[in-house]
Amino acid sequence: MQNRPTSFRTALLISCLAGGCDPDDGFLERGASLEGLTKVDPADDPYPPFLGAGLAAEFEDPVPLDGPVNSAGAEDSPFWVAGQGLYFFFTPDPQIQASLQVLDGVTGIWWSQGAAAEPERVKLARRSGESMDGCEAWQDGELWFCSIREGNHNEIDWWIATCDGADCDEPDNAGEAINVDLMPGELHLHGDELWFGSDRAGGQGGQDLWMATAQGEGWSEATNPGAPPNDSETQMMPVLSADGLELWWNGTSQQGQPGPAVWRSLWVDGAWTEGQEVVSSFAGEPTLDDEGNVIFVHHYYTEGPGEMLEADLYIARRR
Repeated sequence: MQNRPTSFRTALLISCLAGGCDPDDGFLERGASLEGLTKVDPADDPYPPFLGAGLAAEFEDPVPLDGPVNSAGAEDSPFWVAGQGLYFFFTPDPQIQASLQVLDGVTGIWWSQGAAAEPERVKLARRSGESMDGCEAWQDGELWFCSIREGNHNEIDWWIATCDGADCDEPDNAGEAINVDLMPGELHLHGDELWFGSDRAGGQGGQDLWMATAQGEGWSEATNPGAPPNDSETQMMPVLSADGLELWWNGTSQQGQPGPAVWRSLWVDGAWTEGQEVVSSFAGEPTLDDEGNVIFVHHYYTEGPGEMLEADLYIARRR
């Protein structure tokens, strides 16, 4: 169990005033936000993630990601950029409301070069507290991210910023074609295709994976690829392999395990194969690194499952 300060926001403010953040923009260093927190030991996890049947010849067992990315806080929503590194969402206390997280100076998007370097804050606003940013995607040097901020068409919109690692230019709203016409959930861009999860009408049931294609300066209407990969359960948070032959997503476990699972479908002879549950037990949003290893978020829960404590990024390496 984590031990948190009695007044978490007060502790952050004191740390900031003591030099833990830039006084010009209000952003706090990640280490300062973790003071007084106790890391969950994966060995004590009552619901560790595990591989599906028949996959041991292709993947090693999932383990926490090496390096300084994981902490006593919650690392979530990973997205790997080929040849560069890992973007992810971080908040020191996943228990508090988003309206308070936006004020803490640290909650938001972070980046680690090669997933091995100390994470850096991706500053997508002039000052901390001006936006709540997360759910990253990438295409051609541009970071796509969802955000609650001034200038939105909806409560949450997609925005785009030209980035080099953690160094980003001022973002722009992705526009009405994305945020009004398509209104996608977490998305993935692959060539001229935009894949996303949605519970819009016309699906197979629950949330489905949908796809739109680039058309000049805009996008086509969303189309449902049908079954498979979709079925009557939930499919969301898609990511495609670099060659486009593997489609991964986060969905409902069909192995009787708690929490979501990581799924995969293969493009074979011009069609998607039946979905395969690759990692089960609180296995969340996936992404693929340059070697095709699967990085995903795993949430730690007390037995029951009861209270959600924190989250780490895990990896299932290919053999």
